[in-house]
Amino acid sequence: MRQAVWLLDAAREVVAQGRPLIWTDDAETPTNGPVYEELTASGRALLIAPLPNRGLQPAHLDQIEVFVASAAASADSEGVDALRAARRLLGGPGD
Repeated sequence: MRQAVWLLDAAREVVAQGRPLIWTDDAETPTNGPVYEELTASGRALLIAPLPNRGLQPAHLDQIEVFVASAAASADSEGVDALRAARRLLGGPGD
């Protein structure tokens, strides 16, 4: 897999700032190896590489919702607002 340098640089910056990162891409998202380990070591990054011909599936959205809920639980009200917005985007209630 050939990763776009700017995507990886942006992901590293987000993680370095201690912010949660969700990266979904069928071609560029690392799924194993040293870059994957680097980005996910802190537990603040979720990397999903869906199949190109299928895209994100309900199970991926479940993973994202759990990740956002976990990040929101450890954050301030901004995180709670992000969780509510994610739930609305996923078709659920925002409360």
